[in-house]
Amino acid sequence: MGKITKTEKYLLLLTAIFLLCLALLYFTDHRSAGGGDYTVTPQYTAQEPEAPDPPAVPGKVNINTADAAQLEALDGIGPTLAQRIVAYREEHGPFADIESIMDVNGIGEGIFETIRQQITVEDDT
Repeated sequence: MGKITKTEKYLLLLTAIFLLCLALLYFTDHRSAGGGDYTVTPQYTAQEPEAPDPPAVPGKVNINTADAAQLEALDGIGPTLAQRIVAYREEHGPFADIESIMDVNGIGEGIFETIRQQITVEDDT
């Protein structure tokens, strides 16, 4: 075994510095990780979202007068379908009967059967 070259000394020094840095990081992280009990207290609490306005007729939504938010309260009706119902009604006028809602793109027999007991076209106010 001969003398250590300048390049080998440089690589040994870099390796030693690297290992010292790793050891420092390891011991610093482990000391602070078990640093005792603490409690996190949020600065604010999330507020409950407000409930949508109830429909004018208890238990039923008048599809001729309901806005998109009221229509979204129906089972199976999301924001897109609610907007389609309102747009269809504005373009074609009021629905003659509840079955006419199936003329709206996206509302087939399945959704109609789901909402049938929840909708009306009569003005019971």
